[in-house]
Amino acid sequence: MGGARVSVGGMDLFSTGLPPLLWPVATALVVGGVASVVDLRQLRVPNAVTYPGLVATLAAAGLVGRVGSAVVGALVAGAVFMVLAWCGGVGGGDVKLGAVLGGGLGPLGWPVLAAGMLAGFVVGGVAGAAVLLAAKVFRRAHSSQEMRITTTPVRGPPPSQTRIPFAPAMTLGVLVVIVLWTVVGSVG
Repeated sequence: MGGARVSVGGMDLFSTGLPPLLWPVATALVVGGVASVVDLRQLRVPNAVTYPGLVATLAAAGLVGRVGSAVVGALVAGAVFMVLAWCGGVGGGDVKLGAVLGGGLGPLGWPVLAAGMLAGFVVGGVAGAAVLLAAKVFRRAHSSQEMRITTTPVRGPPPSQTRIPFAPAMTLGVLVVIVLWTVVGSVG
């Protein structure tokens, strides 16, 4: 590529040994990692992460001649997450992060895109169930203890209103699928 250098997260893509077909999903995973940290801290995924992340992911796909499939992947994943947002299941930041991750998975084909999205839901479901169970156990333990000491009720939202960050689950699901896909030997 002559003197051109492409860097993602401070890492020079041309010197990593990373197969070019994985550049878009590697870019999307960096974005997902940043979004996950913010989501865990603030329970939101800001546009300042997702918009530039989508542009970077599509640019990485363009470098390997797969921008069309990246755009389709972003649109499909974004549409799936938009339906979930309309139903109240995820937030707007999750919709946009879904588009970023879909854009990274799109160049790898429909089966990988579908598996990456499904894995995110599985990871999210397991994590969500664990958080809700822990909240219920915590409430039960502390509400009975406080009732003996004082009549002050336990504060906080009921378990049905507990907000759970979904960006980490989405990102981890994609990472697991990519690692498994790479181990199986489908990367060329």
